[in-house]
Amino acid sequence: MTKRLRILTNRAYCGHQYELWKLPIDVSIVSGIGDRIESWMYDMRPFPENAKYVKGEDVKAEDYDLIICHFDENALSPKHHTLDDSWGKAFRWLIDNFSRKIPTIAICHGVPQFEEQGKIEIETLEVTTYEDRRQKQVDYLSHIMVVCNSNVARENWRFKKTKTIWHGFDPSEFTLGSRTKGILAINENALSQRPHY
Repeated sequence: MTKRLRILTNRAYCGHQYELWKLPIDVSIVSGIGDRIESWMYDMRPFPENAKYVKGEDVKAEDYDLIICHFDENALSPKHHTLDDSWGKAFRWLIDNFSRKIPTIAICHGVPQFEEQGKIEIETLEVTTYEDRRQKQVDYLSHIMVVCNSNVARENWRFKKTKTIWHGFDPSEFTLGSRTKGILAINENALSQRPHY
């Protein structure tokens, strides 16, 4: 019997994590660190049977084989108008306390911060990257393999060790609709948060 990998992670994007955790792994989600997001979003996906929450104070490096930590462009220095320093706190805690003790992979769910970020009134496809913030994130993760969700994000970030893995969803879990309801589009809240995506 093959040993199941013991994964330590932070709660990020439930749809992405739900698909990833279909692998034969056991997942512990760090909690109690003061991160803005910790609770599972049951309206997105059911909570996987192979996952559990663990308090940060109870985490011991020897209990885990791998860290898979998730972050976006705001995790290191939140600058979005709706975020504070609690955003990305669990990600930073994992990197700062365990990434040199446990093999670590970071999954990036964004592109470098840019001046137009979160400003829906600016109608442009050309954005101005904050180069200092991009470089700070690249340096912070220089010792870690970073997986990006697209080639464009990987090329924009220019992490030292990086790969692209597109994530998807299992079509068997989504029933085909009637196709009579018109246009499928991103919801208003998501659009207002990240209009230039």
